[in-house]
Amino acid sequence: MHSSSYRFLYLHVSKTGGNSIQKVLLPFSDDTVMTKAHQDGVDRFGLRGAITPSKHATLAEYEAIQPGIRQTCQVAISVRDPYHRALSGYFSPHRWMQADASCNYRLLEPVWSEESFFNFLNQGGVPAAADWLRVDDRVVPADHLIRFESLNQDLEHFLLAIGLAQSGLPPLPHVNKSAATDTLKQKLQKDPMLRQLVLERYQEDAALFGYA
Repeated sequence: MHSSSYRFLYLHVSKTGGNSIQKVLLPFSDDTVMTKAHQDGVDRFGLRGAITPSKHATLAEYEAIQPGIRQTCQVAISVRDPYHRALSGYFSPHRWMQADASCNYRLLEPVWSEESFFNFLNQGGVPAAADWLRVDDRVVPADHLIRFESLNQDLEHFLLAIGLAQSGLPPLPHVNKSAATDTLKQKLQKDPMLRQLVLERYQEDAALFGYA
């Protein structure tokens, strides 16, 4: 997400609360919400703008379109514990949507399988968060980290830094909630062996963003 008026770039790493953040930032950006198929424009949507190719555009993509943009904009990125992020990716509602013969979509009950979970990760289902900051094979530090675990506080700091006081802004919405039940999520989040396997896979993210 890009704003020429407030000179910011927000890098929406998947499954980090980014849809909620973009809902708050949208009125101050140069971008427009797009929808297709099962997207409802609230929980699930696309995004596009003059220099924003997609909702999950990386810093490298912005640099390719407008070289040097990171020197003229404050760069913010949302991040999350890699293990919780991987689970959230697996249970993301869009993965469990099914269309009927009339192209009406309904949300299926998610099915947990450790084998399916790792196949999903192996197929690139949850790219490393560091990839959003990688330019010419080098990770460029962001100016602002918006952590999922302290989302409201970190977003407030970012808004103040770009000249937007949080007072008067709409409250942060909770959108695109996981399709998994709370019971299943809590059970998996407390599995130390599974967590260790995932953190080994996302070593760079864990070290870079302080989740090791």
